[in-house]
Amino acid sequence: MRSILCSSLLLLSTLSACKEKGQNAAPSPSAPPAPLAAAAPTAVTTVTSARPATLPQGKPAFGCFAWSAEAKAAACVTGQRGFGVESDVALTYVGSSEKPTKLGSAVDAKTVSAIDDVLARKRYLPLGSDKKVLSAEKPLETGTVKLTWTERPTRGGGDNEAPHHETKVVAKCAGREVVLLQNEIEGGDPKVSARAVGEHVIVELAINVSREGENSDRFDAFVLDAATCTVSRK
Repeated sequence: MRSILCSSLLLLSTLSACKEKGQNAAPSPSAPPAPLAAAAPTAVTTVTSARPATLPQGKPAFGCFAWSAEAKAAACVTGQRGFGVESDVALTYVGSSEKPTKLGSAVDAKTVSAIDDVLARKRYLPLGSDKKVLSAEKPLETGTVKLTWTERPTRGGGDNEAPHHETKVVAKCAGREVVLLQNEIEGGDPKVSARAVGEHVIVELAINVSREGENSDRFDAFVLDAATCTVSRK
């Protein structure tokens, strides 16, 4: 009987000690809350490679194909060519003080090498194909810039004369409004596109002109600083 009583007392003592230890034990630290996911950046990034861009040999294609964050400029093939106009095509660094390079009907290896040296030195990186096309009278927002393209007839066509239209592209940014381009042309079929790269927007204007004695293509480009709403031209 004494043995059973001692065993019972020992068991009660052990249970009491365990309970007291459990009450005094520090609570286990809870797992830290999962970090909130970062918001997706709103700026459009169209640079596709960390390697400098290159200009292919052969017939130069109109358009902007590279961007330099260092120079804050776009490398673009600009100018005009076609039937009835004097060909005037150049590799232009829009937004930079770098001098344009005249291009012929085909770009040879020597010219490509000289241009590629500039592209590498100023770290012009290739642009993607994610341009946004503007529609007349329909504002387009890209980055923090709102672009509006208006087109209105100014004179009807007649014998051997195509209709005349005025083209105007306006940008609104940083509380300002700036006219990127405004011109009147006979027989012109303009197309306007834009793309945002960081705090800048590259605006491209391509016009096919079809009128008596002329069938040509023209291309121009502008770089807009969204922070100040200032425009750089070629």
